[in-house]
Amino acid sequence: MDVKTFEAFSMRDALKAVKSHFGNDAVILNTREKKIEGAKGKLYEVTAAKNSQASIAGASRAQDGHHLRDNLVELVEYFKTLERSIKALGDDMARRQDLFRLDAGLHELRTVVYDELSRSKGSLLEGMNPGLSKIFQRLKLMGLDDSEMSKLADFLKALPFEKKADPDQLFQQYQTQAIRWMMKRIKVAPPWNPVMGERAVHVLVGSAGSGKTSAAAKIAHHYKTDHKQRVLLVAFDNKRIAAREQLRVTAKVLGMAYESIERPRDLLEILDRKKDWDLVVVDSAAECPRAKEDLGDLLDFRDVDLPVSFHLTLAMTEKEVQMDRMIRGFSHLGLQSLIFNRLDESWSYGEIFNLSLRWSLPISFFGVGRSVPEDLERASRERVVERIFGL
Repeated sequence: MDVKTFEAFSMRDALKAVKSHFGNDAVILNTREKKIEGAKGKLYEVTAAKNSQASIAGASRAQDGHHLRDNLVELVEYFKTLERSIKALGDDMARRQDLFRLDAGLHELRTVVYDELSRSKGSLLEGMNPGLSKIFQRLKLMGLDDSEMSKLADFLKALPFEKKADPDQLFQQYQTQAIRWMMKRIKVAPPWNPVMGERAVHVLVGSAGSGKTSAAAKIAHHYKTDHKQRVLLVAFDNKRIAAREQLRVTAKVLGMAYESIERPRDLLEILDRKKDWDLVVVDSAAECPRAKEDLGDLLDFRDVDLPVSFHLTLAMTEKEVQMDRMIRGFSHLGLQSLIFNRLDESWSYGEIFNLSLRWSLPISFFGVGRSVPEDLERASRERVVERIFGL
């Protein structure tokens, strides 16, 4: 077998050289990137060979057609065997409905545990009537903060309800009052509509995997279509070129205006050239700040002579303690709202209530799926309590 190594400044050019030398019988043996000593850039190295055995076999098949038929029969049998193997593997894998059954079983187990806790001395559920304890079992399963549940319990216990009333009726009365109590404490951010004649810049921040880029595209499209705003979608990500390219392609598919910036002050130059934008939605680089110094260029948006608001995206699949630390880390920016993503992948929603109340931050949007731009909801008090109470 004839083996040769080709080098070029791009992988495409290296592959072209392979094809030019060996033709269609080329076999790629290895590829790698090399740094150029004393200069910037990379070299792409491809090691290839000419498969002489394939050429001989091809000539033989041309002379004798029955070899091709034999090979096709073997290929069909191979794929049948492969199909059976895949089916057997699939039978052993957990199906989605099995996972739902498992969760239902765990839910029942947790209910039994909380029933037992309600009988223990000093428990929040101690001495509660069935209608009231049923509500707090639900709130505990949804991850509501213990201190908030204690305040709610004091409020509900003080209500002048007839304790000997029908249990179902009593449960409905308590639940109605619990919902009203929670709704008064949930803050929802106002729409991002700019003041007439002014421009507004909204920067989405968050960690990797929080759904920030897709949220930026969804929100920009929401204000363009539902609010008839002139929206500019901007990528500000110096760390991942792929993220900027993803947003550019998404903007093109959605018919959105798109720009990319390297520094916050570049935004002023763009807006000086393009006067017809009311609302600017910026997708920033993924960060996980532990101190003010870790926020880097994001702090430079304060020097932009425009009203700039920061909104933190959080993934509901994260633990509450992790989301709490993210809010703490980005708090130096002066956050305007929280955006909760991946609600479709979460089983509990008490964290939304806990974090919003703890940090006194309103909620602006919910990401409820991966589809862009459909899977976006404007946050509302009603949707929060619906999810928490399972209404």
